[in-house]
Amino acid sequence: MESKLGSPASVVKNLLAESWLEERSGRELSVHSELTDEDGKVFAQGSASLVVLSQEQIDRMGVGA
Repeated sequence: MESKLGSPASVVKNLLAESWLEERSGRELSVHSELTDEDGKVFAQGSASLVVLSQEQIDRMGVGA
């Protein structure tokens, strides 16, 4: 995971947090996110590489609900 923080955002303006899937290759996912204001100014960006687990793997690790 990587985060890039820009200038502080004003608490008076509405902010929009978006994230999207950039690429999927088998079980590997690459995602990106941005925090912007109403004018489109970017205050923060993030990206992450993730691996999708099977239900069996989740159960073995004892995570999840």
